[in-house]
Amino acid sequence: MGQIKVCGPVRHWGQIARFRWLAVILLAAWQAEHVQCRLQPTRGGALDGSEEWGYTEVREGAHTFWWLYYSNATLASVHDATVPLVLWLQGGPGASGVGFGNFAEIGPLNLNLEPRPHTWLQKAHLLFVDNPVGTGFSYVEKASQLTRTNAEIAADLVAFAAAFFEEHPALQATPFYIICESYGGKMTGEFGLELHRAVQKGQVKTNFRGVALGDSWISPIDYVLAWGPLLQSYSLVDRVETDAIQKFADATERALEADAFTNATSLWAATEDIIETYSENVNFYNLLLHSPPNLASDECSKSERLAWSEAVLESVERNLQRVSEARASQQSLRLRRKRPQNMGATDQTVRKLHAAALDTEEGAVSGGALFAEAVEKLRTKYVDRLHTDPLDGLMNGPIRQKLGIIPKNVRWGGQSTQVFARLAGDFMKPVVDKVEALLATGVSVTVYSGQLDLICCTTGTQAWMQSSKWPGLDTWNKAQRQPIYVEASPQVVAFVKASDNLAFYWILNAGHMVPADVPVVGLELLTRITRS
Repeated sequence: MGQIKVCGPVRHWGQIARFRWLAVILLAAWQAEHVQCRLQPTRGGALDGSEEWGYTEVREGAHTFWWLYYSNATLASVHDATVPLVLWLQGGPGASGVGFGNFAEIGPLNLNLEPRPHTWLQKAHLLFVDNPVGTGFSYVEKASQLTRTNAEIAADLVAFAAAFFEEHPALQATPFYIICESYGGKMTGEFGLELHRAVQKGQVKTNFRGVALGDSWISPIDYVLAWGPLLQSYSLVDRVETDAIQKFADATERALEADAFTNATSLWAATEDIIETYSENVNFYNLLLHSPPNLASDECSKSERLAWSEAVLESVERNLQRVSEARASQQSLRLRRKRPQNMGATDQTVRKLHAAALDTEEGAVSGGALFAEAVEKLRTKYVDRLHTDPLDGLMNGPIRQKLGIIPKNVRWGGQSTQVFARLAGDFMKPVVDKVEALLATGVSVTVYSGQLDLICCTTGTQAWMQSSKWPGLDTWNKAQRQPIYVEASPQVVAFVKASDNLAFYWILNAGHMVPADVPVVGLELLTRITRS
């Protein structure tokens, strides 16, 4: 045989075959070196078919990780129309449903990989999704691909749902519910509405039945305004301290009214900080508990912590004053432009002033230093607290090894900090209007609230519900509350009020994480939600 000549004639098909295989090997080597994550398998599953997991690219460079468990650990139940499919969304934003929701709350195994007695898998197929992209095992290839708004999160979730049900035709007729917790509720409010619209247009093939908003961040300001009086009623602060807390809450409301959303986020952090200072670190997830002081608190005296909160307040107040002056100037310019001699004037200068006065995600308060510190305080509390050492070790150890498809450059929780920070300008925006619109479609909406939750307290939830413009609200208000009992206890465990397609559950003796705090009641709640 002669040598292969790339530019000359080839006289033997064996030479062609060897050349083609060489080209394939060289191309594969180049891709492995230069293209991150592209050669990684994107699907996996248990040999018995009881579990599936994988990645879905919801848009270019944005990869959503999901994990599906089939109820009763058998595929036979897929064809049983009485077994619903539940999609669980965690909060944060940046907390992992695949990790925390799965192993700490409702999945088949606990953090020690022992069977959970009251897993929701007894009643439904469970689908955990790490969302927004960058959360948990989900990842983006570039930081610019992280989401900045709730609308972007909803769009990604609709894209995921479309792909998921297209790949799982056996589940398309299965009753489908979205159940969530904390910030996951804010995401679900808009996602549920957009999913319904996509189903109506034939863009997503699923039997979408309803949502359940668990201790959800639907209207942030209603919660912030409720904290002071609630804490006082639990003897955790006195009247003077309540007034001080209310000062910060009122300032947060003024920031929102001025559309200064990142300033409102800073004030939210300052309000929580002053509450923790006065109450000796009350646990925002359970009013009856106190959290160990974090390292930053250990290094600061009480007076120093109060001074930090006051500094945030003063800085935001100055910024809001600039906003007010800019708007006054803008209004004055509009009036002058009505006069003939000023027809050539432009409001471009005032627009620039207005934009500069309003907060931006790059730097909202005092050049961004206080804002960055505020966001870091919030992230530590609402993301890191759910990413404990045992869970981190489990997810980045045995679970990562089991899954077998996680790219080498992706670590569970590795992008959560960026996820949280990118959404800082969206934290304090309400989604009450999205829930109203979802109710108007006839989709089942369940709201449930743990009695001992502080961050998304029951009084705050009732406040945003009563502010709703949903036409069925009056009828719902007139409905009678009903007690709920479970076999395991002779005591009332919850109350429910339901009318039309809205149900509200008061869950007793539970904090922010209802399924973890009262697992028997949580399982009963799931039964009622999916039976509605």
